[in-house]
Amino acid sequence: MKDEIFIDSNILIYAVSQNSPKCDIARQLLMENVEQITVSSQVIKEMAKLIPSTNCTPVLPPWLDTGQARGCCEIW
Repeated sequence: MKDEIFIDSNILIYAVSQNSPKCDIARQLLMENVEQITVSSQVIKEMAKLIPSTNCTPVLPPWLDTGQARGCCEIW
């Protein structure tokens, strides 16, 4: 069993921001570790609060909808 990886809100913001130079790095980190990632509700709240106040243009994968995202989550 691999260790869990806790993801901070900054990583998620970089991953959805096309105009961030760190976008590709963040996406690669997430994709390579997708089964080990842990995100707290606080991180999700921070991300929701920070994205509108930044100059980023969020880009979510076209295949991601609420139902699919919910199916990928495990609530502790």
